[in-house]
Amino acid sequence: MKTEITFYSGIHTIGGVVMTIKYGKHQVLLEMGTYYDPQTDVFDGQIKIRQHNWLQDFCKLDNAPAVPYIYDRDLLGALELQSIQEGKIHTSCFITHLHQDHMSAMGYLSDRVDVYMSKAAQKLYAALVQIEPIINIRTTEYFDIIDQQIVNIGEIKVTPFLLNKHGFQDWSFYVETPDCKLHYTGDVFLHGDYADVVLKEMEIIQEKNIDILVCESTSYMDSILKQIYNEIPNKVEPTLDLLGMMSTEMNDKYLFSRLLEQDSLCFLNFYSREMTDIMKYEKWADQTDRVMVYEPEAAFLINVFFERYVNYYLPDNSYYQNNTQKWFIDTIKLNQQISTQTIINNPKKYILQNSYENIMELFDFRELDACYIHAGGMPLGPFDYRYSNMERIVELANVKFVSFNNPKYLTHAYPQQLKYYVDTIAAKVLIPSHGFNPEWLLPSGRGQQLIPKLQKTYIYNQTKKTLEEINE
Repeated sequence: MKTEITFYSGIHTIGGVVMTIKYGKHQVLLEMGTYYDPQTDVFDGQIKIRQHNWLQDFCKLDNAPAVPYIYDRDLLGALELQSIQEGKIHTSCFITHLHQDHMSAMGYLSDRVDVYMSKAAQKLYAALVQIEPIINIRTTEYFDIIDQQIVNIGEIKVTPFLLNKHGFQDWSFYVETPDCKLHYTGDVFLHGDYADVVLKEMEIIQEKNIDILVCESTSYMDSILKQIYNEIPNKVEPTLDLLGMMSTEMNDKYLFSRLLEQDSLCFLNFYSREMTDIMKYEKWADQTDRVMVYEPEAAFLINVFFERYVNYYLPDNSYYQNNTQKWFIDTIKLNQQISTQTIINNPKKYILQNSYENIMELFDFRELDACYIHAGGMPLGPFDYRYSNMERIVELANVKFVSFNNPKYLTHAYPQQLKYYVDTIAAKVLIPSHGFNPEWLLPSGRGQQLIPKLQKTYIYNQTKKTLEEINE
């Protein structure tokens, strides 16, 4: 019996890593998201999702990974994919954090699949399923993960590593079977608040002398390498230094400086499921004698996660005017509403959250010389066709546009830092994932770089210290 490793997505894409590590009658599933590519998303807001055949459609469209033994047969219909009822394989799924590209398909799993994620993630997800259009919601409880506490899945041992000291997101997983040692990085950050914790994780993983490192390669995309080095370099020298590039804190200083300069209303477009960001922006509001005012969804998430109440406003659309859902009723009952006129009367006092869906609200404040700070919310950047539409509406609303996008700032580890990570771990086999051009991230020494074929199963050859495809 040997360990079998199979990738179903996440190679040559941003995010969406879905892989299984199988030993005997147990398999570990890492993770359950879908890759981010707005240009090829079939569901453009016009096409309707079918009510009964949605999972079959999603598997055919690659919106759900075609992994055997994880879905219920009644949802698969006639699709030729082994259901959980048809196999003797027990699956356990591990989630690093709640970004869509790591967990968006989690609800599709059968209730018979065990899902592991932190208590903080469970708490946040319980709120998200109430406010987001999630197609299928699991009814079983989730299992906790605790920093460096081993989880036994048959003869497979999974050790979670907490990489964010606040515990809201970002874990990595060390997986050990009787014949293989593998580490999965999730997203890698080696600047800002993460650095010290990740460096300690690296020391532990280095000592284990692992066989396989599955490492994200976001910053090794052609476009980013050319942006940093003006070309695709023949060799990236490993270092933790930023080489003159901005760190997370320096980028924050840039956005905060724009907030300090602004003498009127500020709009803030951010990713509302990032609880650490909400803490940061509320601190900014305090430091500038402003008040944060949230859309109802974000207000509800804060209520559930932090167990406190905030200020909210009601965007002018029928979704809010006619909403009778319990989460919405609770939000407007428990939180303080701030009216549009109140904000207009004293615009310097407020920071107003604004998501792309509600961007038309800007026109109510057209005479205020307001500022729109795009701080990581959707749409993420110019590669998304909606980004130019956002810029156009902001301009038409007579609002100054400030973006977090900066050619010297990355939201993942920089190339030289990622190379430092890879060289320090020094695995026998490196599998770069979670990036458009994973082939540029090379292993140290004589290690093997493997760009796996999707749907193909590999086993580890201990003698040759390589991963080899099984010929079926």
